[in-house]
Amino acid sequence: MDWDMVIVGAGLAGSSLATALARGGWKVVLLEQGDFPRHKVCGEFLSPESQASLEALGLDRTVAALDPSH
Repeated sequence: MDWDMVIVGAGLAGSSLATALARGGWKVVLLEQGDFPRHKVCGEFLSPESQASLEALGLDRTVAALDPSH
């Protein structure tokens, strides 16, 4: 296969990058050696500054629907 980008690591940064590039027309492969969901404290707090990134990825409504205020 021909890929424009290979991203190693499907954590928050890798997944966000893969999503953004794929939406931009890139052929992307995202590699992860671990299993999901993983039981690791990661993303337990979303700062107000993260809102713009969530909006850019089209995830702001999805996150809000999870009722993250609890």
